[in-house]
Amino acid sequence: MRFNFLIDQGIEVGSSRVHGYLLHEYLLRLGCNSVINNPVESKDIVVFSKNYKLSKMLDVISSCPSAYYLDTNPSRRTIDKRKKRKFTDAAIVGSITEFAEYVSDDYPVVIMPQIEDQKLFDNVLEVDRDSNALVIGYHGNKQHVLDIPSEFVKAIDEFSERSTVDVIFRAIYNVASEGNIKSPFSKAKFEVVQWDYDFIHEEIKKFDIGYVPALTRYKKGLEFRFVEPLTRFIFKNNTNPGRLYTYFQARVPVIADFSPYHFVLGHDGRSGFLCGTYQSYLSALYMLQDEYKRREVSNNAYSIHSDSFCWKKNTEHFVEQVKKIIDKSKRLG
Repeated sequence: MRFNFLIDQGIEVGSSRVHGYLLHEYLLRLGCNSVINNPVESKDIVVFSKNYKLSKMLDVISSCPSAYYLDTNPSRRTIDKRKKRKFTDAAIVGSITEFAEYVSDDYPVVIMPQIEDQKLFDNVLEVDRDSNALVIGYHGNKQHVLDIPSEFVKAIDEFSERSTVDVIFRAIYNVASEGNIKSPFSKAKFEVVQWDYDFIHEEIKKFDIGYVPALTRYKKGLEFRFVEPLTRFIFKNNTNPGRLYTYFQARVPVIADFSPYHFVLGHDGRSGFLCGTYQSYLSALYMLQDEYKRREVSNNAYSIHSDSFCWKKNTEHFVEQVKKIIDKSKRLG
């Protein structure tokens, strides 16, 4: 059994990195046979990266129809993305919520949480912190920053006005391609940092608090009308649980928007805070202004990650899931 990852984007793209390059690396660590962008063979388990073009996918499948094909992080956002389900045998998702959304009797789905490489965080031994500032950080994409809930914005400004230190909201995303944005805050400071894979692990460890958003409102567009009613909020499709785990790995305490994806935080604040109202955001900020409380929460979260979301345990489970669906399909001999 050989895994063959077909990836057409660089390691800096989150979905390609986590469910492509890193999953390939984890499989090799387990002793599995895994390659990247090799010619497809008849008994390959082919994993298409999330944004692999449909036309290229169809060319690959037609050239070797006997291989077993997995889509990554399926989506209904565009016509092409929805078509991929018709031509692949199964899919990989990052959370139980997505599993429930996409699985069916004739379309198996396997779960592999989005886990960054822990050693890259462990290699960052020290970071420069400003003792006169409290940094609330986010890393990902511009749209999530634009969609920060107004209740959280209000809470951060209120907290900033009363705080004895500078309160900074720092957004890390690909500014070069997505462009700059105006601060949503009236009191707190706002910083934008260019996302760079060579330094992202160090930048995340500079956060005092990590923010994990839940919802994105898609803009009106030609394809949108075929996807969802214009008035509906749509859960961002799988990337945010990965950000949650990333903060766990970096030992950064979390404030997360209320979402089914984030229920791993629980309800008691031991490993982070689930918030959905102005008062809940404000209370979480006051709790986490204390350095010792931040350390306690982040250590608890790191312990949860080490136990439940380590690369080895989840990659072994991933392989077991793939073997099971292939055996059930009676494919690959």
